[in-house]
Amino acid sequence: MTPDFKKQLSQYLDVIVQERINLLDYAYRNKITVYKNDKLDKGWKGNVIEHLLNIPKNSNRGSDYGFLEVKTVPVYFSADGELKIKETTCLNIISPDEVLNKEFQDSSLYKKIQQTVFIFISIQNENHPYVQFYKFMDMESIPELKEHFRKDYQVLAEHIASNIADGLPLDTHFSG
Repeated sequence: MTPDFKKQLSQYLDVIVQERINLLDYAYRNKITVYKNDKLDKGWKGNVIEHLLNIPKNSNRGSDYGFLEVKTVPVYFSADGELKIKETTCLNIISPDEVLNKEFQDSSLYKKIQQTVFIFISIQNENHPYVQFYKFMDMESIPELKEHFRKDYQVLAEHIASNIADGLPLDTHFSG
């Protein structure tokens, strides 16, 4: 990511943070789906952010914006004032075949998350979700994080290989 692009994106995100744009109202005004079949569409907040940033909606295995992945993280403050993350964030869906046959640095996961901007969305008031703050992450500048992901990827590969050797289905539960 070029420094100019990051600066420009940061300036735009700063405005979104300062304005506390109501993402729900924005979604309705711009006809972005919030509910599908009477159920909350889990990806609606990400779709709003992509619309705000003028990023075309996609479901590609690659990054959202060429070299930058955009991820939303719902947050709230607990009764004791501690910032909490509501739910896990899916970084990428990878196939067992890929995990078994590609090293981490060659994986779609690594390519997708090398450079990520995490956008933390306050859901304290469900009628007024807004961008609380954002954080850029460049995997190459955080070697210990890259190594942690690489080790987790390797553990997953070993788990899949073990299941295959034991004749178990590939969707057998994994926790690591």
